[in-house]
Amino acid sequence: MNQGCGGTLVGDKYVVTAAHCTDGMGAADMFVVVGDTSLDTEFEATSATVSIAAIKQHPDYDSSTTANDISVLELATSVSLTDYPNIKPACLPAEGAQFPGDAIVSGWGTVGSGSYLNSWLHEVNVTVFADGNCGSMNDYMTPDMLCAGKMEGGKDACQGDSGGPLVATDSEKNGA
Repeated sequence: MNQGCGGTLVGDKYVVTAAHCTDGMGAADMFVVVGDTSLDTEFEATSATVSIAAIKQHPDYDSSTTANDISVLELATSVSLTDYPNIKPACLPAEGAQFPGDAIVSGWGTVGSGSYLNSWLHEVNVTVFADGNCGSMNDYMTPDMLCAGKMEGGKDACQGDSGGPLVATDSEKNGA
């Protein structure tokens, strides 16, 4: 994918990412690396680079407001979900599911605004807030967005984490 963008494997051939990461790009311009947790290690035994067959960007993506900022990448080949224990897809929630409370965001982005990029995958525990409870960001929120972080600030996704996963436990799917 675009350097500085992440994604979430949601099946053996699909990755969800941000539309602002794919906007104006063709499938041949991008690729996905799965199983990688350290960008400074050239040959990780359980990572693979996969070509993209198609980009399915939300048709109503608006770059000025970032509304509908989602794309689905169809991989050119399937990723084995049994051969490597560290490569697992995220479960997709049921339509309309709500996940207020604890979640985890991860990525290789900067450790602070304007700071340095990481060479290894980082994660941070955050809280998903109810609609309308996003403080100074409320005016920038569109109906398709959610807000997550810490009310006191200091823990969040940052530059370079775009398109990466925000995961929470789904009680409707046995805690997956």
